[in-house]
Amino acid sequence: MRPLVLHRAARMAGLGILILGIAAAWHWHALIGYGEIGAAIARWPAAPLVFVAVHVAASLLFVPRTLLAVVAGLLFGMGWGILWAAFGSVAGAAAGFLTARYLNSGLIDLDRSARL
Repeated sequence: MRPLVLHRAARMAGLGILILGIAAAWHWHALIGYGEIGAAIARWPAAPLVFVAVHVAASLLFVPRTLLAVVAGLLFGMGWGILWAAFGSVAGAAAGFLTARYLNSGLIDLDRSARL
């Protein structure tokens, strides 16, 4: 019974953080200009590499890739956003595969376990 209560509390805390984030974005949305964000990204040539690195990390933390693709489209425009989102998705999938393979190496021995 105890894990169920903790699970519900964690879900409620996550929902509360999400609601606070939405409220903060709504309150301060006038301070953020989308043209300014695009101009800042255009001035910084390493922005796509940083986005791909964030995309890989977010993929490993189970952030939905659809959300990351939408962010790529908003940041880089439709054409470049598709390219960087696709590259980030492939890199994130490869990183997830390699992480799982590394973590599983020697953890389960299929020859010794009759149940598997």
